Amino acid sequence: MATLESAIEDQDIALVEELLRSTPGPSQRELDKALAFAVDPELGLPEAVIPLFEKGAHITENVFLEAITREGVELFEIFLKYGWDVNSVEFGQPALRLSIGSETSVKWLLEHGADPNITGGKYPSPLVTAALESLSPVFDILISHGAKLDPQALFLAMSPRGKGGIPVMEYLIDHGIDINAVRPDLGTPLHYAVTLGSKAREKLELLLRRGADRTVKNTSGVTPAELAKQKGYLDLLDILEG
Repeated sequence: MATLESAIEDQDIALVEELLRSTPGPSQRELDKALAFAVDPELGLPEAVIPLFEKGAHITENVFLEAITREGVELFEIFLKYGWDVNSVEFGQPALRLSIGSETSVKWLLEHGADPNITGGKYPSPLVTAALESLSPVFDILISHGAKLDPQALFLAMSPRGKGGIPVMEYLIDHGIDINAVRPDLGTPLHYAVTLGSKAREKLELLLRRGADRTVKNTSGVTPAELAKQKGYLDLLDILEG
């Protein structure tokens, strides 16, 4: 017996519409599952999205995440038509943060009312999230739409787990980020560079070259130079005392 999911898998829009017209019609659960299947970037059937919405399908977490994966705005357009809130954090993270790797999606979301500083619970803002990625036009798009220069972005650009590195650090400093901001756990960016060790020498030198204050203490009352001495990073200590 044909199901909505099998019809979508077979790319048979006529059968999808026939099943939607049948009596009794699909259950809410079947409609929602079919919508998630329809928006799948590899196996889906975009033509089935509107008929499913018309029949009462809901935007579930699976639907939302599959749409993000597509990195296209066509589904967002349809979602908006059927009552979607672009700033919704119903599924934990807002669309703007999840779309940060797609310039097209970021621009569309901001132009359609997305909050450039939305955080979504425990998750950081879109600009901070972008700092983990390579430098791209997304930064300019976010800032031009009012994204705030959260100092956390500089720390993430410095993080070894990200791709931002020196280019993103320079971009953020050029745009006026607080280079001496003190985090309770890490201290200033200079303290963080010391914590990262000798492999972060270039980042430390960049911060100093761009005006970082080497006298600012962390919450333990320790300067970056004192921290370098404590940790035994004599090469970094020489730079900080130079």
